[in-house]
Amino acid sequence: MKVSHGQLESFRADPAAFAARQRAPHFNRPSMFRMWQYALKKLHADNVDAAAEHLRDTILSNFKVTDRNETRLDELIDSLYQYAAAFASLGHVAVEVLRPINVAINPKLTIGGEVARLDLIPSGGYAAFLLSRVQSEDWRTQIRFPLIQAHFAEKLNCSLMDIAVGIYSVPDAEHQLHRFSASRISAARTEIARLAARLP
Repeated sequence: MKVSHGQLESFRADPAAFAARQRAPHFNRPSMFRMWQYALKKLHADNVDAAAEHLRDTILSNFKVTDRNETRLDELIDSLYQYAAAFASLGHVAVEVLRPINVAINPKLTIGGEVARLDLIPSGGYAAFLLSRVQSEDWRTQIRFPLIQAHFAEKLNCSLMDIAVGIYSVPDAEHQLHRFSASRISAARTEIARLAARLP
């Protein structure tokens, strides 16, 4: 079974019930927020003005022009400029945007999904960010973050402490970073392996 890292807390709460709820995926058109995420690629490849224009054109060509949709579009463009300012303040170099990940836990479970941004930190090491749409989210308790830290340490052939993980909080317009200890990462790996073993 493949589980998105964003679903891991639901899986963690009850693996059997989570597996029973899984159905064939539904393929709907991307949401406005997903289009905002795609615009981040344009932002990092070009600039925020080009990204905002791209986002506006993409949404207007895919959604009806209504007062509600125009208000949402304006909010997303504002969020894009806030994101650009927050990124500039970090002083990082964006290496990859919307990078997919694939972490095999055992033959029964693979963790998938994507990382919003992988950065090179000029003072040393890397930072992997996920997007959060929850204001003041207590993300450090989630099992996915130490697992993602371990994943990138392996992929980039560096030590665990060379990788920081965290979020870009869209509502708070700020980045947050943390480095989990080797013992915390070991505990997360043990827990996810134990949970995966419970799958049919």
